Amino acid sequence: MHTLPVDWYRSGWHGTGSIADAVRDGARRSPGSRVHFVSADRPSMQTIGELYERGMRVAAGLVALGVGRGDAVLCQLPNWAETAILLRAVTSLGGVFVPLVIGASPDEVVSAVLRSRAKVVVTATAWRGRDRTECLSALAGSPIEHLVIVGDDSPAGTTPWSELEHAEPQVITYPMPIDTDATAFLLFTSGSTGTPKGVRHSNNTLLSEARGGPIARPGRPPPDETLMQVLPPGHVAELLVAVRTAIFGLPTVVMDEWDPELAARSIERYRVTSTTLVPYHLKQMLEVGQRYDTSTIRGLMVGAAGVPSTLIEEAARLDVPAFRCYGCSEHPTVVASDPRAPLTDRAHTDGPPLPGNQIRIVDESLCDVATGEAGEVMTRGPERALGYLDAEHDEAFLPGGWFRTGDVGRVDQGGRLTITDRLKDIIIRGGENISAKEVEDALVTHPDICEVAVVNVSDARMGERACAFVVTAPGRVVDLPSIAEYLAHIGLARHKSPEQLVVVSELPRTDAGKVVKVALREMAHTERART
Repeated sequence: MHTLPVDWYRSGWHGTGSIADAVRDGARRSPGSRVHFVSADRPSMQTIGELYERGMRVAAGLVALGVGRGDAVLCQLPNWAETAILLRAVTSLGGVFVPLVIGASPDEVVSAVLRSRAKVVVTATAWRGRDRTECLSALAGSPIEHLVIVGDDSPAGTTPWSELEHAEPQVITYPMPIDTDATAFLLFTSGSTGTPKGVRHSNNTLLSEARGGPIARPGRPPPDETLMQVLPPGHVAELLVAVRTAIFGLPTVVMDEWDPELAARSIERYRVTSTTLVPYHLKQMLEVGQRYDTSTIRGLMVGAAGVPSTLIEEAARLDVPAFRCYGCSEHPTVVASDPRAPLTDRAHTDGPPLPGNQIRIVDESLCDVATGEAGEVMTRGPERALGYLDAEHDEAFLPGGWFRTGDVGRVDQGGRLTITDRLKDIIIRGGENISAKEVEDALVTHPDICEVAVVNVSDARMGERACAFVVTAPGRVVDLPSIAEYLAHIGLARHKSPEQLVVVSELPRTDAGKVVKVALREMAHTERART
């Protein structure tokens, strides 16, 4: 019988030490490790020791603004040094760190403020020449106590970031130590398939992941480890890299906007050994990476979206040791393959559970299915989130520590998980279930198609049908008959072939690279209305 969370304490995954404690130890252990912030707007190089010292000054500045234990501070910044500093400051106070993507709309920002009850918001007036006046106006009208601005110009009524850093560092003391099981981080899901949910993590859940994830496996990373961080703040993978950098004192390269050539060049220049990318990023980097020496990469983890096996195989042909993983904001890295695993395993499966994690594959009645059969994936482990901000969504968190992912997968005889679809991405056509991912994986092999996303759209006769959005190769043309012929040729059942096709120049994506299927469904209905 599992007696969570007692078992996590007994086994050492959870404890009374906080991230603030681990960050302090990391700064003492490796004060000279360098963190390079690669940015067109605010490039800088900071040592781990400097980031910690600046974090303690900002912590004192936040105290002066009235921030204390349990107060939420929302950070809407790119991957700048100030983001890393603020993470250290808020965790040292025992506050709640709320990272939000810089590209969030004014309505999304205000919603996050209201839902998190943020006392302070830290943001910027501009980024890469993009005007943020509308967002700043919306924040000014929201119920926050202080709006802190990073940059040269601080509008009237706001607090310049420099004021926080001018505060004298002080030892923050409280009668009781930080509650490592309380909410310490709040992440809003991307909303790529629905309304964003607020995911609550504690010191213990994120420390478990940081210390036992694919980099540590478990334990300390190798002494020559150098990370690269490309995903934006607001994404759980970015937060985990930031935490690992801080607690292990690791050299890190941090990019504030995705650029495949700059990423490959940075790997060569700084001798990066590991990074995490989404499929969209990896595909682009493979196109330019051969012009640079990327041989220092020992492991390139690919996740955050469905990973085509052909992409991992292409990386292997170019001597890039890529491997698949699976996780989500609610349970960051459930399973992961290994760069040393056979290519078949890391290309065609998402890998076995990482230490401490467990998975179940269940049917509609939540009964376990046989090995090899597909069903909904349920997960359990010490890094699983505490729950959602809105309690009405907590039905996904079941007794016994299990989380219903809403994803469909199967486990093979070797215990390796393969994600095959999302429950919400299943197209029910005339009573037959069609996997959107299966159709996407088939279409992406078409020689004239670069990218594809398949969504369900309502149909009066069949209930639902498949609509494919495709980005074609330069100068190439595709149509429904040619696609149907190709899919039949490679063996896909005819009823799974898309019945609507929309050719686009690019797919709508979140800042983390996920395709926004909600937007695609709206576009599909609009296109249908026109015809």
